[in-house]
Amino acid sequence: MTISRDEVRRIARLAHLEYPRVQDDQGHWSEPEAVCFDEQALDRLATELGRILDHVRDLQAVDVRDVPPTRHGVELPSRWRPDEAKPSIDRDAGLSGAPVRIGDAVAVPKIVE
Repeated sequence: MTISRDEVRRIARLAHLEYPRVQDDQGHWSEPEAVCFDEQALDRLATELGRILDHVRDLQAVDVRDVPPTRHGVELPSRWRPDEAKPSIDRDAGLSGAPVRIGDAVAVPKIVE
């Protein structure tokens, strides 16, 4: 797909790439006179954008009607363990190292007024 320099300038303008906007002390936006892209850069960007759009067009032509949606191209094992109830540490053993214990809880200093 052929893209013109004008189209590249329009895309750059929409992305605020070619004319970076500057805000003054009063909050007004202005654009400097100098541009960031020369003619050679515009030609290179036009070629690259054209190649990208050609590739997207090729991808759109692929028939994926019978392909089920996936999260990943290769099926991976789950990183999560099964949610199974297991015996836990004994309450008295878990609270035995607490500096101050109130019933079945650990006493901590108040940190919020």
